[in-house]
Amino acid sequence: MGSCALLALLVALMAHQRTTTDALSCLANGCALVDCDASVTAANCVDGEFRENGSACYCCDICIPYVGAGSRCVVEQAGAGVPPATLCRPPLQCRSGRCRKQRGSAE
Repeated sequence: MGSCALLALLVALMAHQRTTTDALSCLANGCALVDCDASVTAANCVDGEFRENGSACYCCDICIPYVGAGSRCVVEQAGAGVPPATLCRPPLQCRSGRCRKQRGSAE
């Protein structure tokens, strides 16, 4: 099999894996089976970022806690369907797996 055909097959398999995983993770009626914590509100999310319907599969409101400089972090992937466990406290940014000052920042 030529390298172009092999690459096309690999891309197709990866796309299928992503579609299958997303379909299994977030079922059409999945939120009906989830018991959300009603105590999570914007008002009581004082040391984190409140996200309305921000949980996995967008079922529940969540408060993602902030972590400080030097803490481990993961850059959030848009459309991944799973929120990060923590976020870097603003104005820090997640770079190289750690929360760090913004480049060029005097803070």
